[in-house]
Amino acid sequence: MKKTSLIALALAATLILGGGGVFAAGQIARSNAISEENARNFAYVDAGVLPEKAEYVSTKFDFSKGRFVYEIEFIAEGMHYEYTLDSVTGAVIEKEKAVVQNYSARHTEPASAQTLPMPETLPAQAAAETTAAQLIDLAQAKELVLKDLKLAESDVTILEAGLERDNGQQVYEIELKDAAGSTHEYKLDAHSGVILKESHKTGAAVSGTRPAGAVATETTSPSERPGKQDSSQPSSQKESSVQQTSAARPSATLPAQTQATQAQTTQAQATLPQATQPQAT
Repeated sequence: MKKTSLIALALAATLILGGGGVFAAGQIARSNAISEENARNFAYVDAGVLPEKAEYVSTKFDFSKGRFVYEIEFIAEGMHYEYTLDSVTGAVIEKEKAVVQNYSARHTEPASAQTLPMPETLPAQAAAETTAAQLIDLAQAKELVLKDLKLAESDVTILEAGLERDNGQQVYEIELKDAAGSTHEYKLDAHSGVILKESHKTGAAVSGTRPAGAVATETTSPSERPGKQDSSQPSSQKESSVQQTSAARPSATLPAQTQATQAQTTQAQATLPQATQPQAT
């Protein structure tokens, strides 16, 4: 919370100081942010992509919608990914995934001739138009979307769903919202049910969560940690803390061997590596 306030003050200073304030606010935000490598790792973990499989990786530190963010873009195994993450927590704010056009053909070209493909251009259907009877119905399309999200129909609210034509291709476009307030947009091939494009915007209820399994540098100072003892805590808790501290010391009435064992345990704990905390500016 203190770091958020610090960034807010920096932004206020930006309005007063002009161009120099913009630079200063960016510097403050950078000092409180996770590293670019950690930001990419958050995106890779969420996408289920190994870092060595990612191509055309782009990482940008930016200010968007009232907060500093990392914008990360990459391609992996025929899919184009775009992520917007909170620069301090690494939480996913928005993400988008789309099928890359002619992905396999690109790998037969020299590296110098390859360019970043545009995922918005979907492959056109060369075959003659099929009849409506050969299309999957809308209910099946919804089931495929819910299966991808691992949610039940009772867990979501359908905002929009229908059959559309995109670049000569018939697709189902479905938009829904889950109980956490996140919105999800899907575009599926109306013939095969293959997901061609998906976009997710995280709701406020889960915007502060950290992707599971990702490893990031801790950015909160010791004074801001939730576990910090407050001076207003009940006396019973203080007494318990004192008793635990006393228990860690070897008692004079214990045998010499027991005292030696406790001393070795205390020394071993003291030599454990401690996480370094970046100091907030």
